[in-house]
Amino acid sequence: SPQNFAMHWMINDDKSMSTVDTLYFVQRYVMAILYFSLCERSLNFHSWLSPSENECTFRGVACDDDKIITKLTFVDMSMIGKLPPEISQLTRISLIDFRKNDISGEIPSSWGHLTNMITLSLEANRIGGTVPESLCSL
Repeated sequence: SPQNFAMHWMINDDKSMSTVDTLYFVQRYVMAILYFSLCERSLNFHSWLSPSENECTFRGVACDDDKIITKLTFVDMSMIGKLPPEISQLTRISLIDFRKNDISGEIPSSWGHLTNMITLSLEANRIGGTVPESLCSL
């Protein structure tokens, strides 16, 4: 699973995690899950698994002054797969823009916990099902 690949990579290969607190560990783990869920086959994300790279330097990622992710903008980036529910752990996210990719499946209901979300753009993908009620109340 993407979660298993992400944890294996962090434990065995990601040397940047040796002295990091819980918030940054969770953020790094979620981004690794995102990589293994949607980005592994796209050349646009080749530097993501470099232990010397901070996720705030990744193309399409914006962070606040505390280096906490606030925006994910991956438009037309050849993303393939399903949306991981773990993105809901990125609690400062205000924008997710994954337009024009090949994302399938449904929007995870856990994304309704993203209380800072202002914009969610998923047009031109293969998203099915209904919008989770939890997202409609944001």
